[in-house]
Amino acid sequence: MQVSFLVLGLVTVVHAWPVALDLLRWVGAAYLMWLGIKMIATSGTDTRLRKTAKISDWNAVKEGALNSLTNPKSLLFMFAFLPQFVDPTAGPVWLQLLVLGSIQKLAGIVSLGSVAMASGTFGNWLG
Repeated sequence: MQVSFLVLGLVTVVHAWPVALDLLRWVGAAYLMWLGIKMIATSGTDTRLRKTAKISDWNAVKEGALNSLTNPKSLLFMFAFLPQFVDPTAGPVWLQLLVLGSIQKLAGIVSLGSVAMASGTFGNWLG
């Protein structure tokens, strides 16, 4: 999502309207507080005796996406890091940003996916 924000020119919006980044920070903070309240509300019970509710894959994806979208650090990284590698004379800026951002996201998916798969395999091996 951060790549699409970057490609659509929302960097310009953040530069022109700095309150947008503050608003994103507050939304992210509210979301983290909500997650913390959920954790506190379910604490105090013996986790060995408590059955955990299975969440669907779709709900896990939605929660992860919301967490990622409200994380100002990842947006700031994309906004600060990728534009320095763009050459306006080499072609459409939006296309360059799309390619660079997609490469960055693909590398993250491969590396974190490998860690997840290895963790699952190792967890099964441990029993």
